[in-house]
Amino acid sequence: MPAPSAPAYGREKLLRILALPQDADEASIRVAADQLRSWLARRLAERVEDPSAPGDALARELDDLDTSLAYWTNGPGAPGARASAARTWGAAATLVAVLTTLVVLIAWSAGFRLTRGEQAEPAPIYRAPARLELEGQLDGATLRVLDADRDALLDERPAQGARLELDAGRYALEVRRADCPDVWTRSVFLEPDHVHRFRPTVCAGEGAVVVRSNTTEDRLRIDDLDVGHTGPRTHRLSVGDHTIRVDKPGHRPFEARVRVEPGKTTELRAELAPLGQPVEPVARPLPVAHVVPSAPPVDREAVEAFKKEVLSTSIDLPPIDPGGLDLPKRGAFLSRAGLPALPDGGSTAWHDRVAKQLRDRFDRDGSGEIDRLEESEAISCSVWLEIERDFDRGGLGLSLAHYYGFDGSEWHPGALAVARAHRSAVYAKMRECGLDP
Repeated sequence: MPAPSAPAYGREKLLRILALPQDADEASIRVAADQLRSWLARRLAERVEDPSAPGDALARELDDLDTSLAYWTNGPGAPGARASAARTWGAAATLVAVLTTLVVLIAWSAGFRLTRGEQAEPAPIYRAPARLELEGQLDGATLRVLDADRDALLDERPAQGARLELDAGRYALEVRRADCPDVWTRSVFLEPDHVHRFRPTVCAGEGAVVVRSNTTEDRLRIDDLDVGHTGPRTHRLSVGDHTIRVDKPGHRPFEARVRVEPGKTTELRAELAPLGQPVEPVARPLPVAHVVPSAPPVDREAVEAFKKEVLSTSIDLPPIDPGGLDLPKRGAFLSRAGLPALPDGGSTAWHDRVAKQLRDRFDRDGSGEIDRLEESEAISCSVWLEIERDFDRGGLGLSLAHYYGFDGSEWHPGALAVARAHRSAVYAKMRECGLDP
């Protein structure tokens, strides 16, 4: 049988053309070559219908593929060429097999046994962790990574440019800023060996602020930007905390911080005291207008004077029952045995008494303030509702949260023993308990 002609491609080049590894067996080579041959044949058939298509090159490629395949699967070094060598080696292998069998039988009869060794544990497969990256302007914001059920805090760091690696799995992400009312949250699944990028948005949206004052010809500055005079004008601001300042020559300047919420308008009244006069409490909420009911005109001629003797005998004074005044009752937290009577809600004495009780019962780290989440969360809703009901006894016409600045208006330092940096968390707790905003 004549030997096949020299191949057009070497073995390595043929395997690269067929996209096969260098140790591919001949069956894989034939399957891949058949697929390539069928594709070249279709292209060559299209040459008949379209004379402009390249045909000679396709025919040469098909011939080169056939000659190379014939050489490397049937030529020297292939099974067809190695058939005689295989028969020679087959006889030798048979002889070796017979000798091996005899050795095994002799060893068996002598008492030797083959035991099966313990199977080694498979080598562990290590996967690259997932990578989490945050983008965008997040100055002052904090990233918190929690487990999927939000039961455990796994990582906490500044959100600006945060880069961290985590094991693959499901997580809960939170990005918040102390001066923003909104929180960015996501429940995500991080895949191994992947980069997951997020662009959180906090302090998103706009609100409005209206600043009025008790003077005219003053200057209003919002975040150190002069915006004109105070008055009914509405100022559109981004969500978050903003600095308000009102100045007028001859008066003490007014300064406050106001929290703007999405889609809401916050009104603030600035009280400017002339120099040399006592300073009024700053950032008082807008006064509540009390409407006095109108009485019918009095006909003076029809009015008869009463005599003192008649009045003392004919008028019975009704007994005054404090329980019938429709005032909220004080609960167990504010009125306890051994404590003096509590003054009306909203007064300085009332505030100091309530702040002391909150500090004594819930300041766990001894810092003198309610400044940790576990401390504010320990104050139950029943306690907050009792404090609000007792505050309403003062008849100020304002909510507890607004009066002391928990809602983002001017902050009263040390209000109810709460730290200023923690007031947003306390305000969120108040809202959850149903307190008036």
